[in-house]
Amino acid sequence: MKLLTIIIPSFNMEKYLPKNLDNLVKVQHIEDVEILVVNDGSTDKTLEIAKKYEQECPSVNVIDKPNGHYGSCLNAALQVATGKYFRILDADDWFEPEALDTFIERLKATDADLVVTLRKEWKLMNDGSWKVEELPIHGVEYNHLYDAPHFEFTKYSKLVEFNMHSMTYKTEILRQTGLVLPHGICYTDMLYCIVPLDSIKQLIIFDIYLYNYFVGREGNSTSQSSVKRNLGHISQVLYHMLTYISNHPASTPEVRSNQMRYVKEAWGILVYSLLMNVCISKDLYEKYMEPARVMLQQANFEHFKLRKYYLRGWYKKGGYYRLVFWMLVYRILHPKFWTLS
Repeated sequence: MKLLTIIIPSFNMEKYLPKNLDNLVKVQHIEDVEILVVNDGSTDKTLEIAKKYEQECPSVNVIDKPNGHYGSCLNAALQVATGKYFRILDADDWFEPEALDTFIERLKATDADLVVTLRKEWKLMNDGSWKVEELPIHGVEYNHLYDAPHFEFTKYSKLVEFNMHSMTYKTEILRQTGLVLPHGICYTDMLYCIVPLDSIKQLIIFDIYLYNYFVGREGNSTSQSSVKRNLGHISQVLYHMLTYISNHPASTPEVRSNQMRYVKEAWGILVYSLLMNVCISKDLYEKYMEPARVMLQQANFEHFKLRKYYLRGWYKKGGYYRLVFWMLVYRILHPKFWTLS
């Protein structure tokens, strides 16, 4: 049994995967790490590159599967992971070897169900230079064991410091929850964040800038073009999140608050995608959007976007044509927004 399983979902990542893996295999504690590269039906040299590292380093193992998007990669890795802890690393991002070694040493000294680390955001500027921003978590006591059911994220984080890039769960916890993510859609990492929250008893936050996040890469699911294109994906994820929360009462108010924080993040992405699209299909609306609207009302969901003229009436009464009408009104009144999309 390894201490840490690192899963790398990879679809057409031949440009980025070598740097990612080079950093991982350099760590001094490589014997404690299992690296699972999940090739998600790539059509470039991603699989060839992953197989090369698998041959050269015993800690690297490759899972080759048909394309099924992000959630299917996590599902495949979770079935075979041998690490005590389970950590996701996107193929276009990276861990610095020194930070990973420190992280492994700290993991050996803890038994927390959830381990949170810090991240840096790297943005490539027009002149070829990098703008780097460190994202600490203000107000927390680092290296302190917290009582997870009574730890409220929003007291310490107004942004997205607690997310897939920062969270390392015990593998056993993920399996006990029966976590299975939807296939064929993006943004399922938000489900990965919320489902285990009601099963963790202790969490700890390390002052280690482990995750290096490449911001703004074209093709990334958070890029403007992807958000516009993936309206159906984020609609489904929001629906799945709300369905899970509706069917699983939270053990404490803090847990429910933490879960709803991810719902707000998903809702923000969904609204942004809606505003960039001319309309939403009636089938998509009836299958996911209208049920999600009802569940949001039942949860007394509040969000500043719901006070906007283009959503306020729809949220109260619903209706496919009402939503389409206000999206068109928004497009007419905000032409500059459309030039961006």
